[in-house]
Amino acid sequence: MNATYLALEVKRVVRGARFMIFTVAFPVVIYLIDANLFGSGGDTYLDGLAIAPSLMVRMAAFGAMSAALFTGARVALERKGHPGWRSAMTAPADRLTVPATG
Repeated sequence: MNATYLALEVKRVVRGARFMIFTVAFPVVIYLIDANLFGSGGDTYLDGLAIAPSLMVRMAAFGAMSAALFTGARVALERKGHPGWRSAMTAPADRLTVPATG
């Protein structure tokens, strides 16, 4: 992948406040609240699994899933705002502009 393209995409994602709130800030805040409420003092589940690390893994999974879902939603919104991509994909191509293949 082109490093310049990757840098531009990362900047575009970081600029989206809603994306950053729900994929980074929300899981961190929920983890801190739940870990302090339920995981203080080294509490464990009935099977002996520590609560705080389990909550951390769950919130990391939530952040990863929401990042994937919100990225897909962002692409859909971009395509909805610019309907020209549909006409470009479905418009018949002129025989003179398309090189002959085969």
